[in-house]
Amino acid sequence: MIRFRTLGMNWHIMPSSISSMRERGVSIRLMLIVILAWTLTRPVAAEWQVGLASVDITPDKPVLMSGYGGRPDPHKSVNSRLYAKALAIEDQSEYPDAIAMFMAGCGGDANPYPRGSLELAVEHGRTLGREVCRLLEAKLTPVTCSLKTEFEYVELPLAPQPSKETLEAYAAGQVRQSWERWSAAKTLNMMQQGQAVPTHWRAPIALWQFGGKLTLVALPGEPVADYVPAIAEALGPMNLWVAGYCNEVVGYLPTEKTLQEGGYEARGIDTGPGVGHFAPGVEQMVVDSVKALATRARRP
Repeated sequence: MIRFRTLGMNWHIMPSSISSMRERGVSIRLMLIVILAWTLTRPVAAEWQVGLASVDITPDKPVLMSGYGGRPDPHKSVNSRLYAKALAIEDQSEYPDAIAMFMAGCGGDANPYPRGSLELAVEHGRTLGREVCRLLEAKLTPVTCSLKTEFEYVELPLAPQPSKETLEAYAAGQVRQSWERWSAAKTLNMMQQGQAVPTHWRAPIALWQFGGKLTLVALPGEPVADYVPAIAEALGPMNLWVAGYCNEVVGYLPTEKTLQEGGYEARGIDTGPGVGHFAPGVEQMVVDSVKALATRARRP
């Protein structure tokens, strides 16, 4: 257990395996700095407890890795082990029985405004905290019903690659945006190694239906904000939450508008061994998949 006192607060940190965290390169100092900055969002001194835990979830035998066109076979070795990690912070002064959970929405092209300083970050944190407290004071509706889950992969098309000469020009720096240089260099490297440049991305899409009370849609990648109204129009806006960053993240998931406008969020796959920019039509394919999952899950 680690104990310290700052800003009039007593802290008790009880990680299950601090030594193993150090072995994996986790900075305890950085963790404490983050916690200290977070406390600034609460003006009243209070008693806190912070718990840390991690569980090794590395498969003990070769398994097929989902996504990524460059992963057609089960893994053959382990370069770094996989861990599921959790951090829980308890505030004894108010709502001591509440557990805060965060589920990201479709914020691929969204940023807080204004931003750029610690003071602004603290204010944004206070704004979120005030909204949570407001909702806790309201009448909450418990979700106590059966759960129906649906899942499928959708082969989203990637745009045809430019000619080799164009890719070489991009890689040399003759680009409109910096990410085009990186993408071209990665594509050329794949071609030089005799690897097939992917033409599709296998996107995992999921839906959880809690009886007739709540629908959770899980989109992969970093979906841009326009996916929320598009899916709300397809399913109806009531009792619906559309989450991003689910199951696999390889880059931005653009809409038709994003592709037409170009820019940073149109860069497509930029993480992992894959590469490519999405072709027109991916938005409708994603929405159609969500509609099909909702029908199978019997969303009202």
